[in-house]
Formats: sequence, structure tokens, C-alpha cells
Amino acid sequence: MRRIFIILTAAIMAACGTESPVQTAESIDGERITATFNDTTTLYFRITAPDEVALTWDNSEGKSYHSTKRYYHKGRLIVPAKVSVGEQEYRVTSIDDYALYQQRHLERITLPEGIKVIGEKALSGCERATKIELPQTVTTIGEEAFSRCKSITKVEFPEATTSIGAYCFRNCVLLESVKMNDKLRVLPQGAFFGCFSLKDVEFPQKVDRIESEAFSNCLSLKSIELPQSLDSLPSALFIRCESLENVILPPRITALPVDIFNRCNALKEITLPEALKHIGAWAFEGCTSLRGIDLGKNLETISEGAFAGCTQLTQVTLPRSIKSIDELAFGACPALKEVNILANKAFEIGARGALPQKPAKIYVPRGSIDQFQFKPVWKNYLLVERK
Repeated sequence: MRRIFIILTAAIMAACGTESPVQTAESIDGERITATFNDTTTLYFRITAPDEVALTWDNSEGKSYHSTKRYYHKGRLIVPAKVSVGEQEYRVTSIDDYALYQQRHLERITLPEGIKVIGEKALSGCERATKIELPQTVTTIGEEAFSRCKSITKVEFPEATTSIGAYCFRNCVLLESVKMNDKLRVLPQGAFFGCFSLKDVEFPQKVDRIESEAFSNCLSLKSIELPQSLDSLPSALFIRCESLENVILPPRITALPVDIFNRCNALKEITLPEALKHIGAWAFEGCTSLRGIDLGKNLETISEGAFAGCTQLTQVTLPRSIKSIDELAFGACPALKEVNILANKAFEIGARGALPQKPAKIYVPRGSIDQFQFKPVWKNYLLVERK
């Protein structure tokens, strides 16, 4: 492969530790540019348009990223806004997938204004980087772009950002606060999964969708107010958020999906929306601090294991609208000694653990006990008519 070395005509500030001018650049077959700083720091660029390049990794041997020998940077990295080869000038407008993947020794990363796209896993695994400066021009951030950046503590999305990828900040274990902008309308799957230190989340006024596991394993999250614009919630949204004590749910929510509050050990109480009709499987399983819950007036179904293992739950009132309760819905709830049923007619329940067994008392409306006892499955419970 023929390589042409050209002295850069413009001084480009991009270095590790200090700002230094580019000394040499290498054009390879008109497709890639290699820039060297102080004979120690090398950056690779891929030509994407007549006057644009993307920061990339060295694939000069035609191998995949995972089989290519990596060049490790140290200290501070300032990515240049422009690269010049001879008389040709290129603007840096994107960061390729894996461009700075697992650069474990970088402590600070500055990206220039003009960058619009940050690719998949572009900065994933930059474990020591305490600060990553995002340009205001960024519109798109790819999947896992900043996952395992274990030292960053704050994220504030630029105003131009309209899309972020799944698991974008997964396992950023020191991340404490997040501020979304008004244009970011979808929070993708696992966006902040495993952010153990996350305490403060600021949403815009309108969010169209939050996807599953967005806040799973956020062990320090104590309180959160979800956007009122939401009309549905995803599964496993807060699973294993062990410190979560207070949640404000949007009023239009009609269903709580599978595992949404599973093993939220600190959750003592929660106000459910009046519109709620369905509680999904294992939704509150293992919420060992939950003592009481108002199920509202419109709830129709409670799925398998919804409140299983809520060891401090003492009393439950089922509304007149209830139609079915699946197996184990209230399984392993030893403190639950009283269930108050407002429905006048017997409804479908699972064969085991749908309600607490004897000696717990199941109160039914006066004059309705015969209707409940007529169905064999209800004979497993201690039914008592309210006076």
C-alpha cells in the first residue's frame, strides 16, 4: 500500500496532557488520514465527505476492531476540529464506532464543536476519564457510547441532541446527576442501567417514551418524578433500585408492567394513578418495606407474583372493579392478615398464593359470601362477611 507523508500546513490543537501542534499527517489511498502529535500521540481519521472526516481507529490492515492492535492514549485528549493535509482541509464531524474504545488511561476528553454523531461504543470503557466535554452540535449518540466510563459524575445533554442509543451510560458507576434537554423525547433501553451512584434525574416537560431497564440497578436513586406526558411505562424500569423511596407516576398510566419495581427494598408506599387497570407479573416482588398500597377504583387484574415477598405488607383493599388475580400475586406475604374485597361477585383467582391463606381473613361484602364459596378455589380461604 502506497503511503504519502505530508507536513500539515495548519496547526491543530490535539494532544494528551498538553495542547501541541500536529507534526505530520499521512494520507492512505485517499480514504484515511493519520495525524501524529509530538511523535507520541497518533489519531486516525476516516474521510466521509469531500471536506469531512470522522475520528476512527487504525484499520489500515483491514482487520476488525477487536483484532487490531490498539494505540493507548494517556492523560488528556483534545480532538481537533479540523485536519489539513496539504491544501485540503477536513472538518471533524463524527466519532466512529469504537474510535476511543477502552482507552483506560485517558483522564479527560474534549470533543470539538462541529461533531454531530458519536458512534456505538465510541468512548466505552474510558474508565479513568472524569470529564468528557460534549460539543453543543451533537445530535446523535450511539449505543453504549459511554458505557463503563466509570469516573464521570455528571451528564448534561447538549441542546441539539435528539437521540441516544441503548445502554448509552451503562455501568457509569460514579454518575450522580443527569439533565436531559427538551429535544430528547425517548429514553432508550438501559440508558442508565447500573449507574450505582445516580441520585438526580431532570426530565424535560414532555417525553414520548421510556424503554425497559432505563434505570435498572440504580442503587442510590431515592426519588424520581416521571414526566406527566407519558401514557405507558416499560418493564423492569426500576428493578433493583434498592434505595428508591418515592416515585411520582404519570396520571394516564393504565398498566404497571412486568418487574417495574421488582426488589425496590426501600419503597414503603406509592400512589397509583386512578386510571390504573393492570399490575404486571412480579411488579412489586421483594419490596420488603412496602406496608400498604391503595389500588384505586379501576384496577381489574393483578398478575402472577405481583406482590410476592412483600414481607411487611399488612393490609390490602381490592376495588369493585377487580376481575382476576393470578397465582402467587400475594405469595410469601407473612404480615398480610387482612384483605378487604369490595367486589360483590366472585372473580377469577389462581389456585395457589393468589391471596393469603388461613388464618388471614378475606372480607367480602354482606350477602355475597355464598357467591364466593360456590367456586371451589375460594374454599381455600377464610372468608368473612363484613358487618
